[in-house]
Amino acid sequence: MCELLHIGAVFRSGAPPPRAGAGVHFIGLVNVFDFQPGFKSAGLATIGDEQLEWLEKDVAGRSASTPIVLMAHLPLWTIYEQWGWGTADAGRALGYLKRFGSVTVLNGHIHQIIQKVEGNVTFHTAASTAFPQPAPGTAPVPGPMKEARPPICANTLAFGRSMPR
Repeated sequence: MCELLHIGAVFRSGAPPPRAGAGVHFIGLVNVFDFQPGFKSAGLATIGDEQLEWLEKDVAGRSASTPIVLMAHLPLWTIYEQWGWGTADAGRALGYLKRFGSVTVLNGHIHQIIQKVEGNVTFHTAASTAFPQPAPGTAPVPGPMKEARPPICANTLAFGRSMPR
């Protein structure tokens, strides 16, 4: 989260984005600026006009052969709208990147490993080191899954005791 907030601070300051070697252009978009409590019922995330205009200018002069890596917190493709797992204006951002031969889009938030390829764009969502989330639509709401207790092994019952929990 600290890195994501830093990317937002760089964007808002007007400073040029950090650059990496090997000709890869890294872009960080913050789609949680207007993140409100109760977001699960508030619809999809947004990038916003200001960042989208910045993105359009940022990639305008780049060669179409430049590999692009785009990062955001929430998915830039709609995975499960009912849970807010997507970004409403992501299509506009991705439209600016259509001409590039290799675009990789990375996100977290949903604590799932899901991949998708759409033309020249490869989407990857990341798992989490924290609590697991249910797969899209398999629970009434997203959120931490309760850990199931491990089953008692049959061989422990033969000795008249169960495994400690």
